[in-house]
Amino acid sequence: MATATARRTNGSSSMESAAEQLRPIGESMRALQSDTRELIGAVEQLATSAGDALRDQLHRHPYTTLGAGLVGGYILGGGLSVRLATFLLAAAGRATMTQMLAGGLAAAGAGRATRAPRAGRQS
Repeated sequence: MATATARRTNGSSSMESAAEQLRPIGESMRALQSDTRELIGAVEQLATSAGDALRDQLHRHPYTTLGAGLVGGYILGGGLSVRLATFLLAAAGRATMTQMLAGGLAAAGAGRATRAPRAGRQS
């Protein structure tokens, strides 16, 4: 009889220790579940705001939006080769740099033209 009581006590303590070991896992699962719900809510909100922005863009600039959609579909469909993509990116980069340099030179020239001549200096 003493051994049966000892077995029950040992079994009970091993169950308690197992429950103690599983408690952090349960807490982690609840935290993960909560974080997942927050993430889903954020993604839904992002999708809603992106849809609203796209609709607004479509109403203001319908042809531009249509063109961007066609280009995006063409690229995602695999119609753009690596060589062509490299060429287009290089051309876009050159055009951007040209505009930036032209704008900077124009601003620098405008700054010189508006500066007053210094006193005591003869030109």
